[in-house]
Amino acid sequence: MPFFSRPPITRSKPRRRREDGDALPTLSFDVESVEFVPAGEEIGLLRLAGRWVAPAERVLHEVSLVAADGGELTHVQPLPDPSGSVPTAAPDGRAWRAAFSMNTAVALGESSAFMLRVGAEESVRLPRPGDMPEIE
Repeated sequence: MPFFSRPPITRSKPRRRREDGDALPTLSFDVESVEFVPAGEEIGLLRLAGRWVAPAERVLHEVSLVAADGGELTHVQPLPDPSGSVPTAAPDGRAWRAAFSMNTAVALGESSAFMLRVGAEESVRLPRPGDMPEIE
C-alpha cells in the first residue's frame, strides 16, 4: 500500500485537489503535467507544471518534493529557476514549473507516491509520472 493514498485520476482537465473532509485547503496546486525524463540509468528529472491557488496572494517559501517509496521518504529541492522567480499562489492561480533531480527507481516505482511540501505545515498530493490522462 502506498505511503500517500492516491485517488484515481479521471479528469480531462486540471482541478483543485481536496484534502480529506469537505473543507477546501488554503493552498492547492492544479497539476497540468508531471513527467519523468531519464538522464542515465539511475537518475533523471521529474518535471512538474501547474498553478498554485490560494485565497489570497502569497509567496511560497521552501517548496520541495517528497517522494515515498516503500516507507522511505526522500525530500528533494527543485533545481534553480533560471529566471530567478519565486513561486507565488493567488486566487486566480499562478503558473509554476519546476524540475527535480531524482533516482529513476523512485520516480518510476509502482509503490512510489509524491507530494509537494510548502514550509513545514502545508502539503499537496501529486499524481505519479504517467498517471495523468491525455487532454484532447
